[in-house]
Amino acid sequence: MNSSLLKYYDSYAQWSRRSLALWDARGRDSHSGWYEHLNKDGQPDQDAIRRHRVQARQVFSYANGHKMGWFDGKETAEKTFEFMVLQGWQTSHFIHHIDADYNITDERCDLYDHAFYLLAAASLYELTGDEKYAFWIDKIITAIDALRHPSGGWTEDNIGSLPRRQNPHMHLFETHLYLYGITGEARFIARANESLSLFKTHFYDSDNIGIIEFFNRDWTPSENAGACEFEPGHAAEWIWLLGLYDRLTGQDHGALRLQIFDQLSRRAAPYLMDKTDSAGRPPRSSTRRLWVQCEWIKAHLALYEDGYTPALEMLPELLEHFMTDYLTPEGLWRDQFNAKGEDIAATIPASTLYHIMTMIMELKRVSGG
Repeated sequence: MNSSLLKYYDSYAQWSRRSLALWDARGRDSHSGWYEHLNKDGQPDQDAIRRHRVQARQVFSYANGHKMGWFDGKETAEKTFEFMVLQGWQTSHFIHHIDADYNITDERCDLYDHAFYLLAAASLYELTGDEKYAFWIDKIITAIDALRHPSGGWTEDNIGSLPRRQNPHMHLFETHLYLYGITGEARFIARANESLSLFKTHFYDSDNIGIIEFFNRDWTPSENAGACEFEPGHAAEWIWLLGLYDRLTGQDHGALRLQIFDQLSRRAAPYLMDKTDSAGRPPRSSTRRLWVQCEWIKAHLALYEDGYTPALEMLPELLEHFMTDYLTPEGLWRDQFNAKGEDIAATIPASTLYHIMTMIMELKRVSGG
């Protein structure tokens, strides 16, 4: 048990209990389908188009909220999964968007989405042990593998959209590690290694110490899509994921994680911007979203656990400021600020809960809470 972190975990655990209860009461409709977001008054926007992957993220959040002892979320997670399947499964894959009346507005098989459908099934399989979720794990993997690309990895979707992105592959890495952690099955670490190989050969820019986001079909950086544009939140996310990979496999990417962390630390004050150029300069209209800071905290936690002095020194202050600046006492949040520190978010996105929950889960693990 880490007493220096435990007090922070206790505060965040109390917040998560309030948040999960609030969202459970306001965030989903009578059929257990989640709204895309709440308005700034905390009430749901019942007319918004819904990204179907939000259902999957909420399954993960409530299954793990139940597992962590923060909220009795098992029924919520299972009913959401049922809704997700009923309204979204189309013979061989899940759809992309539905409208407020559950009409399909985009039926494509999207890779990024399917990383989260797989994570949802995995989280319920871990929680319940029910073989029906193992069945869905295999069905979703089949849908994902229909998107395999001859140059490695997977395509963006089943209509060949460009550019290709590192982001879906990063989340597949996360989900395959999650599956390996709960099952120990070699097939999942093998699949994780595919994403890791892409990270080392294409995604990681060792010259500028950042993550390249957009690519052509052959994994050459896409200049048209902003090959020189970095997202620090994804770099922070890779620090955490590489640490998770090392814990599960016994390998050591410590030097690489420190290199990325030190580069990000030079640009944080104390928060990370949403985007920078390859030299670390933010755009003139710089902003900072909540999810980016969650990944930044997770990166700190990963290196705090390793005893890395800068992370040890910076983490307490970051945890204190994040709670005050981004989270509200009743269990909601401020999703984005501008460079002046003004809250510019128009809504409270449901999808953000996944980032907050994974951060607090990691704080619980590292603190021993």
